[in-house]
Amino acid sequence: MINQRKQLLRFIITWVITISVFTIIFSKIRFSEVKNLLAQIEVRFLAGAIFFSFIAHTCFSPARYKKILELLGCNIPFFETLILRMGSAPIKGILPFKIGESVMVAYLHKRHDFSYARGISSVILVYSFSFFALISFISVGWFFYKLELYQKIYFAVIFLVFFFIIILFRNSILINFIKNSRKMSPRPREIFKVLIEKFSIKSLVTLFIYSLGFEGCKLINAFFLFKAFSIEIPIEAFLIFTPIVLLLASLPITFGGLGTRESAILVFFSEYAVPDRLLGSGLLLSFVNVICPILFGLFFIKPFLNRLVNPNRYVRT
Repeated sequence: MINQRKQLLRFIITWVITISVFTIIFSKIRFSEVKNLLAQIEVRFLAGAIFFSFIAHTCFSPARYKKILELLGCNIPFFETLILRMGSAPIKGILPFKIGESVMVAYLHKRHDFSYARGISSVILVYSFSFFALISFISVGWFFYKLELYQKIYFAVIFLVFFFIIILFRNSILINFIKNSRKMSPRPREIFKVLIEKFSIKSLVTLFIYSLGFEGCKLINAFFLFKAFSIEIPIEAFLIFTPIVLLLASLPITFGGLGTRESAILVFFSEYAVPDRLLGSGLLLSFVNVICPILFGLFFIKPFLNRLVNPNRYVRT
């Protein structure tokens, strides 16, 4: 009963914050002006953004999650991973503060006897690789936008040295971390041991490529939607600020990042376009990155719930 009250309170707080942010935004920018701009956008750019959103969530996302589950000791077919990721999307879209991610954890535990600790770890790894992919895009933009030639050389050398250190000492670093972590419970230790056994440069690169593909599709979405509103942004500034917008929108503050995403776009791209055009692009970006995956997931939610309710019915023999 207490947990239900907490979840209800979180749900209410999330929506209150979301509505408050939009109230502040529309007190400064007339909704009628944004509405008129939305009616005049080039539909081909919006269609392109929706297409890449579909690719991101039906190709890169399940492929990455399947690889993560393999590393954690759960090998499931790609199609089932697709059902898991997409079928849970509408549920995750409804629940605030990333609570919906627990649905996937429950599915894996009930259907594949996958421990809750490993299930939670798989979710953490998804967000971790997305974070590093976005940081990589920011680094590329910063490399071309802020640094002088000699600074670029220093930056490249430091990055290569750091990369080779991680390659050479990756196993010993993880092993020492496990030995020195006396407070770790047996389950997290078991997870780290599995990662050490199966951790390889090939798997790391594969996960990183999938993450670059997934987050790269989101960047393409933003690029198309800026184009739809005739907003021209230098590529280096785009690579710096757009990933920051995506990072801020992923924080569990508002519902699906709504309001946070639009506010960040208004702040970081204020010198490139008028506020009503920026707000229009932000609203469409929220539609493409948040609402579209939920709509795509409606086609998978029935098989997802069937497998969740009857886990033994669809087990391969």
